[in-house]
Amino acid sequence: VISTGLVLDKHGQKMSKSKGNVVDPMAILATHGADTLRWYFYTINDPGDPKRFDEEDLKRAFRRVFLIVWNSYQFLETYRGERHQPIALLDRWITARLSETTSEVTKHLDAFRIGEAARAIETFIDDLSRWYIRRSRKNVSPKVLEGVLLGLSRIMAPFAPFFSEAWYQALATSKKRHATSVHLENWILSQLTADDRKIIKGMKAIRELA
Repeated sequence: VISTGLVLDKHGQKMSKSKGNVVDPMAILATHGADTLRWYFYTINDPGDPKRFDEEDLKRAFRRVFLIVWNSYQFLETYRGERHQPIALLDRWITARLSETTSEVTKHLDAFRIGEAARAIETFIDDLSRWYIRRSRKNVSPKVLEGVLLGLSRIMAPFAPFFSEAWYQALATSKKRHATSVHLENWILSQLTADDRKIIKGMKAIRELA
């Protein structure tokens, strides 16, 4: 069990009714959702440290993680039925990046480094949206993107159980998968190959040049 530190106001002051700086947790959950709040606490700092709660930071966490993933899913649904000319190198790269990220997340979770694990997922989500989808545009391979999103739902499930389940169910319905829930799936045991590492290293150089 990992317990968080005290939740303070955005100025670092202890919340109290006399100061008028108390935040109603139920109102926050109703407005932003449990998974957004959960993710915010995972990534703001180490679990045991005091946390300065700022609702604006919560909104930013939603935009940089959940909104991007949802938009990626919507992109898949929009262009799933069209003809595509997939870019093989980008497909191989994003698949390799998912394997790399899964390995990182597994390593961090095994050591109870929750924040590092969540931030590794954030980096992958940014790569998926701002490089793979943006570079491929309408030539994204639906099969590859669907597989990546399903894999992402599995490694995000411990962090964002409701959100991950929602888009897993949306994808799994069309695939008639055996598992009835993302939480009944086995954890992905990822093995990076030498080719995977080569592709990741090469794409990193290309991105730096770009």
